[in-house]
Amino acid sequence: MPETLKLSITDLVRLSCQSGDLISAGPAGPSALQGQRAHQKLQARKTAQQQSEVKLEASIERQGYSVRLGGRIDLLDEQSEPQQLIEIKSCLAPPDKLPQSQTDMHWAQLKLYGYCKLLNEPDLTRLDLSLHWINIHSDELTEETQTHERAALEQFSLAALDRYLKLHDQVQQHRLKAIATAQALAFPFDNFRSGQREMAAAVYRCIRDKERLLSEAPTGIGKTISTLFPAIKALGEGHTQQIFYLTAKNSGRQAADDTLEHMRSQGLHLSSVQLSAKQQLCHCSNGSCERDEEGHCPLTLGFFDRLPAAREQLIQRMHIDSKALDEAAHQHQLCPFELSLQLIPWVDVVICDYNYVFDPLVRLSLITENARQITLLVDEAHNLIDRARSMYSADLSRRESRIAAKAADSSPALAKQFTALARALKRISHDQKTTVALDEPPLSISRAVAKAVQEFSVALEGKPLPAELSDWFKTLYRYTVIDELFGAHHRALMSCETDDQLLRLACLNATDRLAQSFKAFHSVVCFSATLSPPDVYRSNLGLADSSKQQRLASPFLPQQLACILCDDIDTRFAARERSTPALISVIAQLYQARPGNYLVFFPSYAYLRNVLEAFVVSHPDIATRAQARNSDPDERQAFRDTFSAAGRCVGFAILGGIYSEGVDFVGDSLLGAVIAGTGLSAVSTEQRLVQADYEQQGLDGFDHAFKYPGMTRVLQAAGRVIRSESDRGVIILADRRFRQMFYRELMPPLWNMQAVHNHAEVSNILTEFWEN
Repeated sequence: MPETLKLSITDLVRLSCQSGDLISAGPAGPSALQGQRAHQKLQARKTAQQQSEVKLEASIERQGYSVRLGGRIDLLDEQSEPQQLIEIKSCLAPPDKLPQSQTDMHWAQLKLYGYCKLLNEPDLTRLDLSLHWINIHSDELTEETQTHERAALEQFSLAALDRYLKLHDQVQQHRLKAIATAQALAFPFDNFRSGQREMAAAVYRCIRDKERLLSEAPTGIGKTISTLFPAIKALGEGHTQQIFYLTAKNSGRQAADDTLEHMRSQGLHLSSVQLSAKQQLCHCSNGSCERDEEGHCPLTLGFFDRLPAAREQLIQRMHIDSKALDEAAHQHQLCPFELSLQLIPWVDVVICDYNYVFDPLVRLSLITENARQITLLVDEAHNLIDRARSMYSADLSRRESRIAAKAADSSPALAKQFTALARALKRISHDQKTTVALDEPPLSISRAVAKAVQEFSVALEGKPLPAELSDWFKTLYRYTVIDELFGAHHRALMSCETDDQLLRLACLNATDRLAQSFKAFHSVVCFSATLSPPDVYRSNLGLADSSKQQRLASPFLPQQLACILCDDIDTRFAARERSTPALISVIAQLYQARPGNYLVFFPSYAYLRNVLEAFVVSHPDIATRAQARNSDPDERQAFRDTFSAAGRCVGFAILGGIYSEGVDFVGDSLLGAVIAGTGLSAVSTEQRLVQADYEQQGLDGFDHAFKYPGMTRVLQAAGRVIRSESDRGVIILADRRFRQMFYRELMPPLWNMQAVHNHAEVSNILTEFWEN
C-alpha cells in the first residue's frame, strides 16, 4: 500500500520549482497585510460567475506514494470556455521589472493549480491560466493569460513532483534512521544532575501533549541537554516532526550545537543546522564578495541550479555549522547564508535566533506554514520580552535620510524622495526640546516613506539593491510594516538630537504578538534561570493561563556560595559619586581576601567608567579589564579569554550585557561578582510609556517596567559565579534597596544572604568563607 503524503502546492513550488537566480537584494515584496488587502480588493471585483478562494485538491499515485496535493486558487471561472483559473500576485514594481525567477514561480504555482483542477475533471482537455499582478503603489493591474493543454500541465507537474519526491526519499531514509536512533538514545551522561530528570520529564510531556511549558531552571542544572534530549526522544516517538532551538546569543547557539554533536557521538543520527546572522555568513554583507557591473552577487546567479548538489551533500553530513556551510557554499559557488535557509525544511533541528520565528520582517514563511509540526525550545526566554518589543518597533533619522539622498545621486528621483522625507522629519519635530509621544504615526511621514519605497522599486528596475543603500531600504521597509501593525500598544516618539530629528514607532508591549505566534506551533517550551514570579513572566511572554509551570531547586549547596549585602552603599544616581569610595573598598576587599578573577557589574557605562578610573588610581597593583561600549569580536573574545582560566583580574562589565548572561566561567576562572545597583533601566520617555501601558492593564507599572527586569539582570549576572558542583564563589550586592521585601522574595534560597551595615566588615565574612 503506498505511503500517503500530504503536500501543499505552495511548498511544492518553493521546494521543487525554483530555478535560475536567487532573488536576494532588490526591493522586498509587499508585506503580508498589503498582499492581503490587494487580494481582497481584486476579489471584491469578481464577476458573478467567478468564485474566490476555491480549494483544489487531487490525489496522485507516484513513485510509491499517494500524494495529496492541494491549495486555494484566488479566482475560478467555471462558466468560461475554457475554464479560467486566476492567481493574484501583489508587487512593488511593474511585472516586467520583476526577476524572471520570481515570475516563473508565479506561473509554476498556477500550473499546479491547473493540474489539480484537470485531475478532478477528466473531461477537461485545456485551461486558461491567468496571472493578475497588482502594483501596491500605483494600483495598476497587469494581466497575462496563457492557454495550457492537459498533456503539458501533466508533464510539468509530474516533473516537479518527481524532483520533490527524490529529495523526500533521501530525507525519509535519514528520518527512519533518526527515529530509530532517537528511540534507542540513552541519556548521554553517566548520571542525571539534580533537577535534570524532572525538567526533561516536563519537557517530554509538554511535547507529547501539545502544550506550553514555562520552566525556571537555576544555573547548573544543564538546561540545554535537559530540553534537547527529551525533545529528541519525543521526535523519535512521532510526537513532533521538527525542533527549533531559539536563543538570543551566539554562546547559546554554540551550546546547543555542541550538545547535539555530543549526542551524535553516542549514536544519534540526527541532522541540524545552525543559522548565523547574515552579516557573518553572507559574503556581500561581510565584504568578502564583489558584485558584478550590474550589481549582482555572483553567488546568487544560477543559485537554484547549483543548490540540489550542495543541499544533498550537507544533509548527508548531519552536523551543519557555519564552517560546513562555508565549505559547501565555496565548493558549489553559493551564498552560504541563503544556503543555510534552504536547508531548514530538510533537517531535524534548527538552531537560530528569536527573529527567525517572531520578527515580522525576518520570520520565514516556511516556518509559519509548517508550525503545527514544529516544537519551539526558547532558551533564556526572559530576553524575549524586550526583544519582541524591538522587533515590533521602527526608527527613522533625518540625518540618515540626508546621507541616503547623497548616496543616491545617480538617481535624482530617488534622491528627491529621500530629501523630501528628511524635510518632513524636520517639520514634525522642529524646535522640540523633549521627546513627544503621539497615539498615531504622523501621516506626513507615512506618506513620505511610502513614496520613497515606491521610488526605490521604480529606480532599480529589477536590479539588485546598491550596497550603500541596502541598510536604508531595510529601515524604510521596516517602518512601513510597523506602521501597518501600529496598534494600541504602540506610540510614535519624536525627539531631537544635535543636527538630527528622530522618529520612533515604539512597541510598548508585544505580548499579544507573541501569543499569536505561539498558538501556531505544535508545542512550546520557554526556559531560563530567571523566570520569577512565574505568573508575571508567563503573562509577559504571551503564554496562555493554561500553560504548565515548573520551578526547580538549585543543584548547588548553600556552603558553595557566600552572598553579602552591603546595605550602607547607595547606588542611586544622585548618590553614586558619594558612595564610590565605599564601592571601591568592597571590590578591593573581595580581591584581597583571595586574589583571583572577579567581575563587577554596573547599570551603565558612565557609572562603570567613573568607578573604574577611581579604582585604578587607588589600586594600581590590581589588573583590570573593562567592557567597551562598541567592542569588536576580537575585543570581546579577549575579554572572555581573560576569564576562561584561573587568573588575577577584576573585570568591569554591564548588567544585562554580553558578559552577564549565557557565559560559563567554570571553576577558579571566576571567584565572585559585585553587583552595583538593582539593575533598573534608565528612566526615559519610552520606558515611562511602557510603565503606563502595564498600568492600563491594572498592573503595577513600575514593578513590571523597571523592578522585575532589573532583578532578572541581577540574577543573571550573579549566576555567572557558580557553574558546577565543585565551584565556590562570592556574590556581593552593593545597594541598600536589596533589603526590600520585593527583592528578597525574588532571591534564590541558595543565596542565604548576609547583610552588613558597614562595608568594612566584608573582609571578615570573606576570610571565614574561604577558610572553611
